[in-house]
Amino acid sequence: MVVTRTELSLTDVAEEQNNRFDQKRYLAEKKFSEFVSEFDELQPLGHFTKSICNGQDFKTDFYSQIETNILYISVNQISSGILGKLYWDDITYLDVEDDKIGVEAEVDDILITRSGSYPGIAWRVTEEYLDDYRIVPSGFVQRLRLKEGIDIVPEFIAAYLNSPPVKMLTQAFACGKEQLNISQDYITSIPVPILSKERQQAVINGVTGYQTRIEQIQKLVQELKIKQGNSVIDLLTNENIEQIKLPDIPKLAVDSNSKTTQEWSLPTRRGKKESTFYVSN
Repeated sequence: MVVTRTELSLTDVAEEQNNRFDQKRYLAEKKFSEFVSEFDELQPLGHFTKSICNGQDFKTDFYSQIETNILYISVNQISSGILGKLYWDDITYLDVEDDKIGVEAEVDDILITRSGSYPGIAWRVTEEYLDDYRIVPSGFVQRLRLKEGIDIVPEFIAAYLNSPPVKMLTQAFACGKEQLNISQDYITSIPVPILSKERQQAVINGVTGYQTRIEQIQKLVQELKIKQGNSVIDLLTNENIEQIKLPDIPKLAVDSNSKTTQEWSLPTRRGKKESTFYVSN
């Protein structure tokens, strides 16, 4: 009996020391605690969750070389999607029978990566895609479905989960040998601030505004790549080389009412910076 008690005590001490000396995890928890301490009321995400489940694994045999009506959403797709926009450059289509689909997304479902990916970990499913496609989350994606009649807007949950403090936390807690993994229990335990519908909408509008600017810059980059390719032909076929004229880059306007920007740095165990985020207070 004494041995059993000793073993239990040593196990507790080992767990405590492991948490204490994991600098990445410790700092992420500390920074996140400072962040959420500014809110009057918090509830775990599970309080608003009707269900959460892992996505579905399909072998490449089921991938389609041509467009179908089934989108297979991967970690990469979610990490690049913001508030309903999908990254289409590398989309995967499935060619499967209905009886093989066990997990499917509906409007306002939130797909969350299990790997704590960057730059984003969450994507809200919108009518824009379900009008023409069916959406099946891949194996390393979680489908979270919110309860009906709650005072939390799905777009706000997606924006909140993609905020730097939450991403720092999920990256710190993601574990695994071959691929990082975040458990369902951990996702549903993330504290969510209780805000009025007006403040939630303000967050959504802010993120949407920046997303619009991001899309403008992405379009500009694509145009520059095309011009770059055409310039090679011009330079090969013409003796006169003209000076390259760079187009104007759109400037990101900053709200004059915004407060001081705060830096969030996440060091590695050796003390070097691994990721740096900037969050407006």
